[in-house]
Amino acid sequence: MPLLLLGGGFILILCFIQSVVRTVEMTLAAILAPVMALGFLSGGGTADVWLREVVVLAASQAVQLLLLYLAAALLVLPAGPAGLALGPFYFLGACWVAWRSPQMLRQFAYHSGAGSAIGSVAGSAATAALTRLLTKLPL
Repeated sequence: MPLLLLGGGFILILCFIQSVVRTVEMTLAAILAPVMALGFLSGGGTADVWLREVVVLAASQAVQLLLLYLAAALLVLPAGPAGLALGPFYFLGACWVAWRSPQMLRQFAYHSGAGSAIGSVAGSAATAALTRLLTKLPL
């Protein structure tokens, strides 16, 4: 039992490190946002990848925190006598899924139509908005 909790604690530390790294990545994405917005005018390529990565980073943070909350709830609030014995196993499993969730979300975004659909819709919307804005400017 203590070994399971020790393993869960180690995974929590790894999740914390992931969160810090994700914070730096989101800061970099925010700094690059104006440059990437120009990429939507030239057809999207790099801007689509940037937008997909921003969506993955934001979703990863939310999903990981939700799973860590679930892990804490499974450890603290066992359901009946079986929960007392299985609580640490559920805690470790939820911590493991929380640690792996960013990689799973990234794989889903890059290997399914969801990420490319988000990128192409946002790219088209950004191009249309910038075109409308530029046509209204006096020359």
